[in-house]
Amino acid sequence: MKNIYPTVNDLLLANKRIAYDCAGISLSHLDSLFLYDLNHLNVYTSHVLELIDLKTGEVIESTVPGYISDRYTLTTKIDTLGIMGTEGIRVRLENPDKVILQKMTAIIVSSLLLFLLLVGAFVYLLRTIFLQKKYSDNRDENIHSFSHDIANPAAFVKNALYPLYNAPDGYCLTSSDRNIMRLCIKKLTAQATLASQMNFAQSKAPIDIRPVEFDLREEMEDLALIYNRTPVDGKIGKINLSYELSRNTIVADKIHFVGAVENLIKNGVKYSLDPVIEVRCYEADGNMCISVKDNGVGIAEKFQAKIFENHFRIKEVRNATGYGMGLRYVQKVIKAHDGNIRLQSVKDQGSEFTILIPIK
Repeated sequence: MKNIYPTVNDLLLANKRIAYDCAGISLSHLDSLFLYDLNHLNVYTSHVLELIDLKTGEVIESTVPGYISDRYTLTTKIDTLGIMGTEGIRVRLENPDKVILQKMTAIIVSSLLLFLLLVGAFVYLLRTIFLQKKYSDNRDENIHSFSHDIANPAAFVKNALYPLYNAPDGYCLTSSDRNIMRLCIKKLTAQATLASQMNFAQSKAPIDIRPVEFDLREEMEDLALIYNRTPVDGKIGKINLSYELSRNTIVADKIHFVGAVENLIKNGVKYSLDPVIEVRCYEADGNMCISVKDNGVGIAEKFQAKIFENHFRIKEVRNATGYGMGLRYVQKVIKAHDGNIRLQSVKDQGSEFTILIPIK
């Protein structure tokens, strides 16, 4: 059946006013025709048709009662309807920017995600490059320090044994000579554990301790004797030992426990200009305590929370060898013995490390 109704274009023309009066077309019918034309033009946007009183300018009727005018910001001119010309029609269209933005939302979101992905990949690449450089610098420094630590006990053994080598025939060893030889053997044995200490420090697994009963007092006296004679980074310290424990023997992993204390003494000598190291063994609050106090450069408060991290070294301290793994190793050894280690330090005023092991 042929459509007897005019199109919206016919109705909006001034010379078709008679058709509007005669056909009795409602505003909703005009809205349907207008929507049909919009869809035909592939325009999909919200709109409102308004019937206007041309004398007063008031809205007589609209296709969307109670609409918000701020939403429909684009308006057409008012076209006169009917023979008398007392009414007109006006179209309000939704802001096209909002419509375009809604249609582009998926594209914008996907583009933003792609951009963030590219930024993340770039940041990851830069981080990887910086980490590789850091590890490369650490490797070179560790090779240098490792060579130094190997040469240090070798020089000690050489200097200690050289007088015995030059001794005349028939020379009888004194108790002092035997003590020096014992310290040399002990020093070489400790050196053999250096590689394992490095591995333990870097590993995330706890240290496998093997407790035995040994004479702690004797070990502390030997450490004091060794480092009163052995240079560390070219400096010989003065080690003062105060042994106040009620018993001389303890049960612990001898190699690792003594190695942890030795590490603290070496650090005290290394980071002091004129090293004086106070080593004190005592009991407090149900704990066996071993404190190592130096008169060195101290540790600034901002670094104190990081000193037990693996490979952490204070860059402000120059001309000091090491791997940045010693204190990490000490902490792991003490934790393996169910103990704790505390630090008290003031920059330029020295440091004091205290090992606390529960007395069982």
